[in-house]
Amino acid sequence: PTRFACHLALVLDAVQQRYSAKCGAVDTATRAEVVDRYVDHLQAGGGQIKAVAYYTAQLPPEDGVRRYSQFLETLEEDRLRQEAMEAAEQFHLDWKALTVETVCRIRKERQQQLLPPVPEGRLSADEQKEVMLLRLMTLRPGARLHALVQCNASVRSFVGEGKLQAGLECVDAMPANTLDLCKSLIDDPSGEAGPFYKESLREFQCWGLYLNAMRNASLWHNHRDCVPREADHVSVVGAQAGQSLSREAAASLARVEQRRRQQKWDEQEKVKRQKALSQLQDVLTYPFGWLQDIEPLHSDALRDCTIKERAEQLPKLRRRCLPEVMQTLLGILQSTQQYDCMLELATVLADNAPTNGAEALLDSFSPDQLKGVLCALADGRAGYEQQRAMKA
Repeated sequence: PTRFACHLALVLDAVQQRYSAKCGAVDTATRAEVVDRYVDHLQAGGGQIKAVAYYTAQLPPEDGVRRYSQFLETLEEDRLRQEAMEAAEQFHLDWKALTVETVCRIRKERQQQLLPPVPEGRLSADEQKEVMLLRLMTLRPGARLHALVQCNASVRSFVGEGKLQAGLECVDAMPANTLDLCKSLIDDPSGEAGPFYKESLREFQCWGLYLNAMRNASLWHNHRDCVPREADHVSVVGAQAGQSLSREAAASLARVEQRRRQQKWDEQEKVKRQKALSQLQDVLTYPFGWLQDIEPLHSDALRDCTIKERAEQLPKLRRRCLPEVMQTLLGILQSTQQYDCMLELATVLADNAPTNGAEALLDSFSPDQLKGVLCALADGRAGYEQQRAMKA
């Protein structure tokens, strides 16, 4: 009965469109309600994807996006979600609006829920779903700017909750050609990408640098905690005689093996440390200022709730993340006794004056945080003088 009523409503609607002058008006609200009920029936029956897409596309555009977005969220497998997106495009559902609607709703629902903690380095089911939908948004090159905006929004949410791994997963979900593709879309004179999208592209680069810097710092700390132990007693069986080496020869071989392992560990530690230090310092010296806009957005743009939310979040996240980066950087330099680099860092900070309306780096620090930085730099100065005295 539901299917028959749905088809009858669609036929009457088609008749109205062709003979509207003769037939008079047909209640579109009733038609939408009948179709909506049939969509409910299809979803409850296991959700034939193409059928759901077809009948959802018969609803008014906003209702269709909302209903199909809810349907997308019920699909558990990436294969089914991909099939659903292809069906949406086939039946002319608003692809961009659909993905944006889905990602935004999942993010809001996740923020409102009190979810149990998950093991460090892993994502919850809702977080995985949010990242997966971002990947779906990148499948259409024309939607890449919209995907970038939603990626930034998800990253801001995750970083604000202290979930750096989830934020990194969002950044990694963007394909390698994202920056070049978005730049071409922004530079296209026939396009509609204004200052907001330019600043969104810059924000994405800021998040990528910060999250990768913190990841590499974490990898260095993990490596640092795994110092190679003294090699166990080594017993080598002679290839021909079939007899073990003497105790002295085995001990000598163990020392050689220990030196080899230590040398390999030292080389790996140096590479990881230099990579982390370079990226952490790049965050602090990011051109014009990390997580700051170059082009101020017009007041008209700030009426958009998404853009307004972003404008409120960025300064808070800057004040949260920059002291963390500074503390991490100084911690690595102190623990490895690179006091000369600490003095160079002090010079960099002194030269980092505000330009073009951007705030200075240290303006993001509270008085207590700034005091901690200055004390660490003073300790670095004392360590540097001590190293010089020892060499003399």
